[in-house]
Amino acid sequence: MLRLSLIDTAAERGAADRRTELHSVRAEDAARLADDDGELSRSAAGGRSGTPSYEAARRYERLRGTATFRDGAHGLWQRALLAVVGCGAIGSRLAREIVRSGASVLCIDPDVGDEVNLATQLVKAGRPKIEAVAAACNELRFGSATGLCADVRHVGPGVLAECDVLVDCTDDPRLALPLTEISNGFARPLLRLAVDGSGESESGRVLCSDGGRGRACQLCSYSAGQVWADVRRTPCPEASSDEGRPPTRAGGAIAAAITALGLIQAQRLVTGNDLEMAIDREVILDLTHMQLLPLELRRSAGCLSGHVAWSPVRLGRGRASTLGELFAVASQQVESEDLAIEPSGHPLCVQCACACGLDARAVGTVWADAPDCPRCGQRMSWRTETQRVRLRRADAESLDVIDRPLSEFGFPEAGAMFVASAEGRAKVRLIVE
Repeated sequence: MLRLSLIDTAAERGAADRRTELHSVRAEDAARLADDDGELSRSAAGGRSGTPSYEAARRYERLRGTATFRDGAHGLWQRALLAVVGCGAIGSRLAREIVRSGASVLCIDPDVGDEVNLATQLVKAGRPKIEAVAAACNELRFGSATGLCADVRHVGPGVLAECDVLVDCTDDPRLALPLTEISNGFARPLLRLAVDGSGESESGRVLCSDGGRGRACQLCSYSAGQVWADVRRTPCPEASSDEGRPPTRAGGAIAAAITALGLIQAQRLVTGNDLEMAIDREVILDLTHMQLLPLELRRSAGCLSGHVAWSPVRLGRGRASTLGELFAVASQQVESEDLAIEPSGHPLCVQCACACGLDARAVGTVWADAPDCPRCGQRMSWRTETQRVRLRRADAESLDVIDRPLSEFGFPEAGAMFVASAEGRAKVRLIVE
């Protein structure tokens, strides 16, 4: 079990200035980057571009003189890309501060802003949250932000692997497992930022885990029941709920405070400065009683995540455009014809049902549109009880989908991951670009 203990900050203060392992680049790169004042922008494809400029040097002159960015570490921050999952009260603020201070951001959120959000969130009513947030970021620095209007579970792991730090601002317990597995698999640190949504206190927390690098991960303290429980987050005020739970109630003050705490922890993760104050830490901030409570996280050898590291094989465009081509490539990688393929996080339904009572065979994920009913013309719904986590070639042939394009199943458009396995062979993870 993960154990929590108070950090003796006084004892650690003497070690606070020690540089430890850099997460974004090799330690020896720090000196090479120290004198580079160039402002970098990132293209939609995730590339890095930019040239040194006087304006960039002036913009960040004072930031580079702070303790967080000492020893030329701001150059590392300028080259960082952070994924901000959830653009609500915390995420909408955090994305702007990331960009304002020099890094780039990928915003991920499926929701549309509502008038009730405007009191606490930096979004616009009637527009996708990521659209408003990314636009505001790009006004601060052109090309610094991109956005995906999607549930992060439908974002290809290969896309998230391009980010240096993952930041979960949703407080959705259903994301604990998939985001932790991606963090562990690609050795990307994961920050989880949340506020108390009950309205009873002005408090929140910032948790930093990095299970892929030998540290504690977010699931180290979880039991099997907690991981697989169908736990729902407290809904936002505009969301309908049949669970009778009250809406999320949290003010802008605590959201801004947690944003600030999350920002400095992200900067420590990227630059390596004061890293020991961020890694394996959960910090609870209680503005109601004016308390700051730092806790230490301990790695559990029996963690349910297994802290599994991934070494995926990336497939360029066109190498696997159909299910049959994917089986052929997977067969070469595992050196076996008798294999199964598991779409990561996207099990395939093999039946759908209609309100008129008709059941029909169809194959797709819950992220794909179900077909129209041949009897009444209504849109059918997927029968999730028929989901298949993995598929063999014979299964695909019997379902008559072996030559079907991958794009028609409802897999992520970019960076989708598939796990190929065969008896007596090591699993191989394939990422389809």
